[in-house]
Amino acid sequence: MVAEVEAGARIGEKYVVERVIGSGGMGVVVAARHAELGQRVAIKLLKEGVLADAETEQRFFREARVLARLQSDHVVRVHDVGRRADGTPFMVMEYLEGEDLSAVLRERTTVAFEEVVDWILEACTGLAEAHARGLVHRDLKPGNLFLAKRLDGSARVKVLDFGIAKSTKSQSKLTGARVFLGSPRYMSPEQLHSSRTVDARADIWSLGCVLYRLLSGKPPFDGEELEEILGKIPQGKREDLRALVPDLPEALYAAVDRCLEPDRDKRFGSVVELAQALAPVVGERANAVVERIAKITARPMTTGTAIAEATQPMPEAAKLPEVARGAPTRALGPIVDGSADTEPAQPERVSLEPTVDDPHLAAKPVAEGPPPQAAPASDDGAGGSAFQRSEPPGSAPPAPAPLSQPVRTTAGWRRAGLLLLLLVMVAVAVVVALRCTPAGQ
Repeated sequence: MVAEVEAGARIGEKYVVERVIGSGGMGVVVAARHAELGQRVAIKLLKEGVLADAETEQRFFREARVLARLQSDHVVRVHDVGRRADGTPFMVMEYLEGEDLSAVLRERTTVAFEEVVDWILEACTGLAEAHARGLVHRDLKPGNLFLAKRLDGSARVKVLDFGIAKSTKSQSKLTGARVFLGSPRYMSPEQLHSSRTVDARADIWSLGCVLYRLLSGKPPFDGEELEEILGKIPQGKREDLRALVPDLPEALYAAVDRCLEPDRDKRFGSVVELAQALAPVVGERANAVVERIAKITARPMTTGTAIAEATQPMPEAAKLPEVARGAPTRALGPIVDGSADTEPAQPERVSLEPTVDDPHLAAKPVAEGPPPQAAPASDDGAGGSAFQRSEPPGSAPPAPAPLSQPVRTTAGWRRAGLLLLLLVMVAVAVVVALRCTPAGQ
């Protein structure tokens, strides 16, 4: 166990432990309160037995930095990271009231299929931004999908534990080709073969396993021994869901079957496609959710790799906007010296203008081509910019008129008229003077 996590112990000077929430093979999660603000938080600490493993430590801090970049309301939020006086790393997260779906399965013998589909659609919403940033969860299961209670009594699904998440764009060497990561009953065939080569379709497989488990009460691939389970997954050998739970909508059977295709090229290619397939099962109320997922996926995300950026210092040019705007730069900055496990990133051209797409990211790479248009605010935390423009940045001003072209204005015509009137008056005066002069003079 982690030393001194009993009630009353202090973590990072400012958090006071209330109780232990749970304990796993790698760490402990405690409920605590901020000593000055009184805010309740959940704090994850690594166990003493794994602290000697530098790779596990790097994964721990990487998880915190990755989560800090995800703004979805369906992903658990990270507030802070640090080390205790004895060197134990800790991560401060939002405190959630509720229970995970594994607890729901223990308490309820059956769950209405409409409710199950709603949960999966919310999980898809949480994964949409992660996948758009090239991040694969790799450990989706009922225990990592949490039903968080809201003030009005309703519940919202939150995706937990990105501890073994992988970037599809990173060249990270933290995961060896033969390292076995994840929960076997929910792992895709390609993840069993190599955790380094998976993409978002591995999460689609896992969501299919969760769907099957919630609908039938049993995992699709089960056995008394691990070898038995691992032998069934590559061939997709499972009992037909139609035999276990008759009278479900055919669209739901078809969605589960496609999620659990051993050939990943035959699965849904994205959470958007999965959500679109599930939407008819619950009717029109799902349309707004599907539209939201599609918008999140289509939004331009910061280029580069989410994990690679999270495991190494940002270029100095990218830090300048944070300082200028007063954004915090310490809490989730580099923690472990020498922890970068990727090739140094090439400097990117960044824009110092605030954007509505990522209000919490001070700098965004500027894509070549026409300037991007501001995206509408979504329900996932995106807000508007405090700066408004009458025309998009970078647009050319109107071309001036050629110099040879005469410029006629109202004032010009008025001056010409006055001059003409003056000339007429002079001519009249001369004529009058000549007529009034006596003859012979």
